[in-house]
This record gives sequence, C-alpha cells and structure tokens, in this order.
Amino acid sequence: MAFAGVRHGLTVGFTPLDLMIHRYLWSGIAFLPLVARGGMRDLNGIGWGRGILLAILGGPCFVLISNAGFLLVPLGHSGVIQPSCATLGGLLMATIWLGEKMTATRAIGALIIVSRLLAIGAESAIAIGIHGVAGDLIFVLTGLMFATFGILLRLWRISAVPATMVISVLSLVIVPVDWALGGIDRMITLG
Repeated sequence: MAFAGVRHGLTVGFTPLDLMIHRYLWSGIAFLPLVARGGMRDLNGIGWGRGILLAILGGPCFVLISNAGFLLVPLGHSGVIQPSCATLGGLLMATIWLGEKMTATRAIGALIIVSRLLAIGAESAIAIGIHGVAGDLIFVLTGLMFATFGILLRLWRISAVPATMVISVLSLVIVPVDWALGGIDRMITLG
C-alpha cells in the first residue's frame, strides 16, 4: 500500500523529498515530546551516533532514495526487489554478524529469490533500458539498507518503537531546509 501511495504522489507532482517530508513531519512532531521526556542528551538511550546511522539506513535517507526509484521503474519493481533484497541481506548479515546457521532451506530460498531478481533485472534492461537498471539497483540498495537497519536493531538490542520515535524526531532537521527551498509551499499547492 505504501508503494502505491508513493507512486500516486509522484504522479500528481510531489517530489521524492516532498513525500519523505510528509512521511516524517507528522510523526516527528508527535514523538518529539516523548523523545524529549526520555532524554535528548542520549536520544532515549540509543545515542546520537546510533540514532543518526539508523535514520540513514531506515529513516529519511532510506525513504528519499527509495522514492527516487519510482521515477525510473514501474511500481511492481519496488514491491518485489526491495523486500527481496531486504530478506537476502538480512539472511546474509544474520549469518555473518549474528552467527545464525545457514540451513539448506534458507540457502535454497535465497537462490530462488536471486533467480527471480535476475529475471526482473534482465527484463528491465531489455524493456526499459538504463533507467530500468538504475531504478532496480536503487531498490536493491534500499533493500540492503533496510536489512542493515534491522540487523543493527537486533545487534544493539534496540526496540522498534524507540527507534521509530528517534528516527522521526531526527527527521525534523530536514523540514527547515525543505521549507527554505519552497517544498512546503509546493506541497500545500498540490494539496
């Protein structure tokens, strides 16, 4: 559903940055009092370094890059490539960083996913051209970013709710920049 909403937003004239701002502005405002109460000095125990890295991998940077991919390829590509690469990346990182066992079932599943991704990539190269390959690679990147985000949450033992709150609040630093560049006015004009 989120992918369809992004595609629609881009179609009616929003930019990838507009959609990213819209996604995080409201949650950032809502979570600001909770994060402030929990402690801004250490971002609710997450820490500034970890918080910024999580915001890059699973927050506004991730969303901005992902939204840009929709400018190059059809909606279906994101719905398959990004979650598939998140799954593959998570499987690989869990094996390497967390010491999880790579079972035969997992390996076979990974090979099936890779074969399907190669088929989609070949179709993009033939039917769409360089833009298709670039769009697909964007979704590969964002899938791997999200996998890294998830692995770091697990490795650092950070719960999803505090991470979401911190990422949303950190995202508010982008709002004044977007406002200065006329993004807020453009969003209001578009509705």
